[in-house]
Amino acid sequence: MFSQILIKNIVIEKLNELLKYKFIGYLSSREWAILTWIFIVLLVMMFHAKLRSNLMDVLKAIGRLAIQPVFIVFLIYQLMLILGAYYFRVHGITVSVVKDYLILFFFTVVPFLSKVKFNMFWRALIQSIGLGAFVQFLLSTYTFSYVWEFIIVPVTAIIAMLGVQAEYENSGRVVKLLNGVLGVIGIFFIIHAGYNLISDIKIIFQLDFWEGYVIEPITWLANIPLVILAIPMVQFDVIDNFRVKKKSVFRLLGHSISFIVIRFFYLGLVILNVRRYVVHAYFGGLMQSRIQIFLKQGTSEQQAKMVQCLYQYMLAPHADYPDKKRLIPIRIECRVVDEINLKIPAYEIDNLLAEYKLN
Repeated sequence: MFSQILIKNIVIEKLNELLKYKFIGYLSSREWAILTWIFIVLLVMMFHAKLRSNLMDVLKAIGRLAIQPVFIVFLIYQLMLILGAYYFRVHGITVSVVKDYLILFFFTVVPFLSKVKFNMFWRALIQSIGLGAFVQFLLSTYTFSYVWEFIIVPVTAIIAMLGVQAEYENSGRVVKLLNGVLGVIGIFFIIHAGYNLISDIKIIFQLDFWEGYVIEPITWLANIPLVILAIPMVQFDVIDNFRVKKKSVFRLLGHSISFIVIRFFYLGLVILNVRRYVVHAYFGGLMQSRIQIFLKQGTSEQQAKMVQCLYQYMLAPHADYPDKKRLIPIRIECRVVDEINLKIPAYEIDNLLAEYKLN
């Protein structure tokens, strides 16, 4: 018993000594605990044939994602931002700040970019400076010791996974119970963070203390150009799979930038309310991007053309789109209600593969 306590104390002391080194200080004790568990899980998977095969499949999928033009654009933009910040000697740029920035980008901004909803950007930006973000900042600033974090991380992860499974199985009582346990753990985290903050309250008057709090809103603001560009770029990256020409970064950027510029010049269609000429708009076909528009009786060809451009450049009300998600159409057909023939020639995206074209 005494030997176990002695070994435990030695291990804790050595770990605490390691955490004092500068290169280890770039990560918090919680981040080190998470990395340790990731390493342990990967090590276990490497020694299990089936799990090793699954791991290789995941790595291959990540590799295929990394070479996609849209992802390459994301990476190039981040590299430009980081190198630019170092080149112009932006105040406060450290390895720790860059690490926090990249974590926020890959786990918060990238999932957002795939949703293609610019109105959600402002909500995310406001939330990044709200009370919830401040509490999260305190929880990530005042972590427990490495040993405690090493224990807490898998416990909370297992409870969370059980909660997801229980919710999938519609086990309401189990979900409430598990959420209650996570809530209690969360209260202890808040108490711990609050106690440490009050114990050293003077730290709030130091600019370095707020560094971690402002990283998230800065991350969102720094990626505004990428958010705007991602609106068409993410969709063109998928559409390009069905075109004659192979996908490339420059072609993707060309499609996306030209789309944004032309869309800007067609914003007047929204002001003119050309949507009033539309009775119904139906979405179907490949990726639900074939739009059949039925116009009111008496709609002229010029008005029909304006309606076509309204949908071609994603300017129609979001309520018209499936799940209220605007999409770039591959084909648009405009007909007057109760008429078979098209009012104007159908629009079809260029360089489409023959098997996806409609005669």
